[in-house]
Amino acid sequence: MNGNQSISIDRLTALNDEVAALVRAGVPLDKGLTELGREMKGSQGSLAEWLGARLAAGASLEQLLQRDDTTFPPVWRAVVLAGLRSGNLAAALEGMAETGRQIVDLRRTIILALIYPVLLVVLGFLLFLLVVFHTIPAIADAFHNLTSSSSSNLIVGLLWLRVHWMWWAPWLPLAVFAILGLWLWRAWRLPTTRPKVRYRRARRTWWGWRSMRGMLHDGQMATFSEVLALLHQHEVPLPDALVLAAEASGDATMARDTREFSAQLKAGHVVQRRADLPASLPPLLAWSVSNTTSPGNLTRTLLNSARAYRDRAEKAARWAAIYMPIYMSVIIGGTIVLLLGLMLFVPFTQLLYALGLPM
Repeated sequence: MNGNQSISIDRLTALNDEVAALVRAGVPLDKGLTELGREMKGSQGSLAEWLGARLAAGASLEQLLQRDDTTFPPVWRAVVLAGLRSGNLAAALEGMAETGRQIVDLRRTIILALIYPVLLVVLGFLLFLLVVFHTIPAIADAFHNLTSSSSSNLIVGLLWLRVHWMWWAPWLPLAVFAILGLWLWRAWRLPTTRPKVRYRRARRTWWGWRSMRGMLHDGQMATFSEVLALLHQHEVPLPDALVLAAEASGDATMARDTREFSAQLKAGHVVQRRADLPASLPPLLAWSVSNTTSPGNLTRTLLNSARAYRDRAEKAARWAAIYMPIYMSVIIGGTIVLLLGLMLFVPFTQLLYALGLPM
């Protein structure tokens, strides 16, 4: 098993769902994971089969996770450890799987939304070629044969493009699709299991990867709230619970800050106001931790916070599914129509003006 390989979010979601189902059904993990590894393909299947073999050899899951920091995806490792510490492994895995499903659905929505704008770009480029190679030369000939005026700078520039087509015609579409591919790659690679990428909060925009970043952040905060509630409900000390929950969320900045804050709590630091908590904690979660007096109230508040973040992530996904295709089509289609219209209207009006002048 190569520990340097990362598991994509959709495969990790499938693994979480399968392991949670095994735990819910009461199936022994050693046998269940071994069979699961034989059925699943790719890195998640190798991980499941490797785990099943080690568990069958007598090792416990917690010992394996604590002893090996490289074989397991860091976020998955943190979620499983938190689930084991809380005594509710299935709930911890299901919470992470829910975030994964939301991200996969949004990514699919973005890709489907790109189909029509890409067709518009292709059609616009073909119309641009038609104007440059057919319409503009005809207007230039009319200027030369029917008027005493010289062609405008716009016509001269378009004729230059016609003459030197080999320098731009093959490369322009390749550049456009390379940019589109890079954009899709960023959207595709954003929700991975590696912990060294900092995911900052982002507002919903029609740019797909920024929408995904915002929804990923909300999903991470929901996972943090759910795992922290589970740990607190099972009386795990707050310093340890905060570290486990932050690592399970996948937010590297919050995990680092909570480790420092946990050391302060163990040293006797008392939380009295919002400023005493790490700045990376969102206001809602910071208020949940700092303004609760009883364990039961804190658990309920954290679960309510998780639901709020889940709802916000779902709203972001619905927003992207409904409005992003409209915005992209209007902006891209409108830009193409405007540019092609100016390329035809300006030279033609210049020709008509030149025809009205005395010879």
